[in-house]
Amino acid sequence: VRVRVRVSFPICGLHTGDGGGDDACGRQHAGPRRIDMAGRSTTAGGARERGVCAAGRLRGKTVAFTAPTVYASRLETLIKAEDAEALWCPAVVLESTAREREEVEVAIRKLDSYRGVAFTSRAGIQAVAEVLQQMEVTLAEDGDPFVVAALGKDAELLVDLDLFKGNPRVKLLVPSIASPLALVEELGDGNGQSILCPVPVVVELDEPPVVPGFLQALCARGWNAVRLNAYVTRWAGLHCADPLFTLPFIDEASKLDFRSEMESAMRMKDVDALIFTSTAEVEGLLKSLHALGLAGLAALKRGPKAVVLAAHGPVTAAGAARLGVKVDVVSEKFHSFVGVVDALVCYWKSMKV
Repeated sequence: VRVRVRVSFPICGLHTGDGGGDDACGRQHAGPRRIDMAGRSTTAGGARERGVCAAGRLRGKTVAFTAPTVYASRLETLIKAEDAEALWCPAVVLESTAREREEVEVAIRKLDSYRGVAFTSRAGIQAVAEVLQQMEVTLAEDGDPFVVAALGKDAELLVDLDLFKGNPRVKLLVPSIASPLALVEELGDGNGQSILCPVPVVVELDEPPVVPGFLQALCARGWNAVRLNAYVTRWAGLHCADPLFTLPFIDEASKLDFRSEMESAMRMKDVDALIFTSTAEVEGLLKSLHALGLAGLAALKRGPKAVVLAAHGPVTAAGAARLGVKVDVVSEKFHSFVGVVDALVCYWKSMKV
């Protein structure tokens, strides 16, 4: 394969984290690592990044998480690898509708008019890949380098999918700090060139400021940032908080009329920690808790034990704060979800000192 690669990845250590999350959330890693175009790690630590963690560090704990399907299996694997029970309560759903697929098709037909594509989420890569692999569209092999940018471990998915079939023009770019603003800095000045930015359209929730900030930063560096609504991020619905509780069945009308009775009948499950991987997940869970008649995440502090709230990276933590939620744990290095699991381990260790 003749694709030129410019990739930095971390050596696994304490606090490394996942390419998922805030759909352009800030994700950081430290220390260079190279991968070849078959996706193989060329330094030590790769096995751990693929989800083989030091087992047993969370034995006896129950860790809940609100990630959508596209990221959930990876995080669940890491939690279970530490001998903890994983409790999935997805607060958002990522999906691609006919409207988004049509927009992606239109953009792909004009691929040669762009200087590159800047992906800020795994879901964006998958949405484009699904359409690209069904279309008879190829990128011209002659011309200036065509930059394909991604954050953190998302770049490994690009390598696995080989979207551009070894086109010699393609240069894979991954910033050493896995955040959208670092990606902007790595791209440098655009000089009026166009770059395609596949991002989500957010419905039933407020759009976090990360994607608009990313597009604005590109424009400030002289790029013509073309927003492509490649998929939908939406609220998972009224019952997304239900897995956290043991509760009787109450229909929707009853919820409106008997909130106090229901709250007294509900019992928080024996959950030790709750992990958020994006701001939208925090908002989605809050909406569900409010629909259940509960006073937000304060309800989680009144269970059998105070639930430790953890955020995958500082951008998610800042988004939670904007929504009035103070998290207890923030992963400092967040190239993969390993970081937030490690952060929980460190938190509980520090509580024993």
